[in-house]
Amino acid sequence: MGRQLFFVASAYTLCISFSKRKNEKNSIKNFYIRRLFRISPIYYLGIIGYFTFRVLLNYIESGQVNIPEEYSLVNVMANIIFVNGIYWPANNNIVPGGWSIGTEMLFYLVFPFFMFMISRFQTNKAFILSLPFATVISNFKLFHLFVLMIGFSGILLYLGWVYSVSQAFIVIPFLSAMSFAFLLEIFNRIKTTNIYFCKK
Repeated sequence: MGRQLFFVASAYTLCISFSKRKNEKNSIKNFYIRRLFRISPIYYLGIIGYFTFRVLLNYIESGQVNIPEEYSLVNVMANIIFVNGIYWPANNNIVPGGWSIGTEMLFYLVFPFFMFMISRFQTNKAFILSLPFATVISNFKLFHLFVLMIGFSGILLYLGWVYSVSQAFIVIPFLSAMSFAFLLEIFNRIKTTNIYFCKK
């Protein structure tokens, strides 16, 4: 759940940084280069480090130098090119938690396209009203929507953990993202109101 929250926060900060750099030359190419060099060096060191650790551990336990079977060429290559998030045999056994990096890199791959689509909307309101539940948003205050999202997330977490309903967790990242968006809009409105009254 912490990683899902990170994805939401990361997407928000990426939108800000990408918008600030949208007028630079080769902005999309530079975006990909920055993302690649920010993540790949450490991740590649992780691949080497965990491989060395596993080989040493096997040597201590058995007295022989054995390469763990998970470290096949296909699995290692899937991690190197960051498709381990969608290739199950290499998902999480080369680097612990590696699925997160694979998912993150795939998100970065499509992020400029999403930014292009979002930029076609002139205001935040136009973007929000384009969502499937536009009628619900137009009839509720943002605070009520925020509380509704949090409450619904709580119910799903309860069903998932207490009654082991695994499908209950599927929509929680979406609810978290919407809650985050509504909360930001609430803070923006409070800030605008405070500035108005201070000027008065």
